[in-house]
Amino acid sequence: MRYPIAVGIDGYYYVLQITSFATHHHFYFPTKTPLTLFFLIAINTLTRDPVWTIKIGSTMLLVMLSLGVFAMVTSVTRNIWPGLLGSALLIIPQSHFYMTTEYLNQLGAIVLLMWAGWSAVRAAQRRRRIDWVIVAALLVTSFLSHRSALILAAVIAFCVLLVTALNRGVKYRILALLATLILWLGPAIISVQPFFTVPDWLQKQISIRPHWPVEQLLVAEELMLALSSLMVFGFVVWQAKQRKLTTLSFVFGSIALFSLLVTLNPFLSADAMLSSVAGRLRVLAFIQVALLLSSLIFLAYTTRRAAALYLAGIFLPLLILSAVAPAPRGVRQEFLVRRAALIDGLKSHLNELGSKPMIIAPHGDQFVITATTGVPSQQRPPVVSQYDRVYWLLNDVENQTLTGSSIGLFRNHATDTLLVEDSTFKRHWLTMSPFDKSRLLRTNPNLNTIQALLEMKVN
Repeated sequence: MRYPIAVGIDGYYYVLQITSFATHHHFYFPTKTPLTLFFLIAINTLTRDPVWTIKIGSTMLLVMLSLGVFAMVTSVTRNIWPGLLGSALLIIPQSHFYMTTEYLNQLGAIVLLMWAGWSAVRAAQRRRRIDWVIVAALLVTSFLSHRSALILAAVIAFCVLLVTALNRGVKYRILALLATLILWLGPAIISVQPFFTVPDWLQKQISIRPHWPVEQLLVAEELMLALSSLMVFGFVVWQAKQRKLTTLSFVFGSIALFSLLVTLNPFLSADAMLSSVAGRLRVLAFIQVALLLSSLIFLAYTTRRAAALYLAGIFLPLLILSAVAPAPRGVRQEFLVRRAALIDGLKSHLNELGSKPMIIAPHGDQFVITATTGVPSQQRPPVVSQYDRVYWLLNDVENQTLTGSSIGLFRNHATDTLLVEDSTFKRHWLTMSPFDKSRLLRTNPNLNTIQALLEMKVN
């Protein structure tokens, strides 16, 4: 709330969607999963300000998710204190800002999935048909919020079946073990199988070689998740041998198994982090930690109170580390100051761009440009230009020749953020030294994907 602009790298995507629907009654970017956007649009009818709509909407979604964790843990443990602990564990890690600033559509789906899970627990406890109708309705609405909800729900349901199989005879346990092994090795198997072609975007995120599954940005959360998952699942396996599986075992055992097989799967590569499937999954670790750690401490406390204190001693340093970890880039002060300067610069030079301009910009900035000025913007040059002028938005430029033939939006220390006309930029690119090119590519990573186009001969 400290800045009057939308937070998050993709924050202005939601501003653009809300503004477009309010003005033209359709979304700027067509979508088949618009439910969370409709939730934001409903808030916007009251605020009349898309930026404040997103801030309020994301906060409301986080509150609803926290209440969902409270309801889930309380229903399973039949004790209010683990539920309160789970709610607190949800909001302490800095990583929750990834969901509330970058992935509101997915956050809306996760909220509905959480409440669908709680409804399923209630349905199993009360055995009423209407409860299963509510579960189905919540699942459908979650699918309409983000397509990942369908995959997450299916995998979690499969994990429930695997935990159920542990409570049966030896035959079922062996089958469950084989299925678990296949699911764990699934990404590696898909990457080397010869029967069908894997899309490039997926091939880059799976590997036959295992990777260390703990990301630098999420060290504390993933370590807490790994420890709590192993402990909870170990307890479930012990209970299964005694044929004493409880509701708690089924619910949190399934979440622990999901965490080990999917979230922490070493054959999923999160090199691209937030733009990769594995990265998105690992960002959700704080939700799984809230559920598993609160239930684990409850189990320890009911077994032996001293054990709960030992667990607190193990996890408290990691929890503190997650609370003081660097915030996501999209909410850091330097990022928001830079984005505010970009918006001011664009608005002050808008009349200089011509009657029908278009701007090629890095990811995230293209949403800012269109949402605040109305000028079309995208990450790649248009295939067929229908614009009077095409510009390149370049950040942190040190090349003086390039600076002298462009529109300067703002200066940041010793570098400039510029708008450079397309033909001018291409001519300068062809005459740049390798050092100047590498420096420009380092501060403008989107140019790496279109470098071949820049190398083409300019007339």
